[in-house]
Amino acid sequence: MIGYAARRLGVAVVLVWILSVITFAIYLKVPADPAGFLAYAEQWPTHSVRLFRTGSGQDAEWAASPWQDAQAYRLTFNLPERVESWISENEEWRGKRTSAIKKDLLPYITVYRRAGEDMRVYQLRYEPGDLRRPRP
Repeated sequence: MIGYAARRLGVAVVLVWILSVITFAIYLKVPADPAGFLAYAEQWPTHSVRLFRTGSGQDAEWAASPWQDAQAYRLTFNLPERVESWISENEEWRGKRTSAIKKDLLPYITVYRRAGEDMRVYQLRYEPGDLRRPRP
């Protein structure tokens, strides 16, 4: 899947979440429209996104799309199984735990794209306040 994504985009795309002391990488799934993501990200290398999660446990999938134009692209990814298990283990706390993951683990998503000798970097920002006031 990762090799296919890299060939389809012509690049290897990786999401990296940076916390105060933790950095980890997760590979994106192949976007339905890779050109849509690249066109949007080239125009706005740093932009606000909405994050949402569907499913639960091993079937959970996360997605990011831009606040200003949700139809421009949709990037999907999965978090590590331990994180998903923690979110899903208690139905009563699922919403609060999902919000905590967004706020604490996913506030800055950095996408690195290598095209030939060039490296492009895009920053997707999630802020809980974005639910009330979208920003570019």
